[in-house]
Amino acid sequence: MYMLSLSQCVTDEILAPPIEVQAGCGGTKSRDTFLHFENFCHSGLSHLGIKLSNDVNLKGIWKEAEPFLDLIGPFWSLRASLGPLLETLILLDRLLFLQEQDSTVEAYLLPIFDPMISPRNVAVIAKKTDKHLRSSCY
Repeated sequence: MYMLSLSQCVTDEILAPPIEVQAGCGGTKSRDTFLHFENFCHSGLSHLGIKLSNDVNLKGIWKEAEPFLDLIGPFWSLRASLGPLLETLILLDRLLFLQEQDSTVEAYLLPIFDPMISPRNVAVIAKKTDKHLRSSCY
């Protein structure tokens, strides 16, 4: 949910129509988008409990990224829509690999907590079994 909301906010900010600059206001679209980028960085890092270092040159990072501004919105949208699909395919691939191990491994995909907390709530759980041990128990 958080990543989807974040990608929507980023897409809305990037694809928003340019702000008309009135005479005497002194603001520009580039300056406004940099301020959004700066606020986004501070907000994201503070959410993680990290303080932005003085060594980080946000203006330099912005200058490098600005030519690719038109690609960021579509990229984030594509990543947000295909990310869960790819993660599920990777989990299923790992599960099938474990299940193909000559019946010496029991493997399951199990939810480990509420998916509203995080969509990455599934774990591959595997247990190695010994055929000879089972047959001797009967």
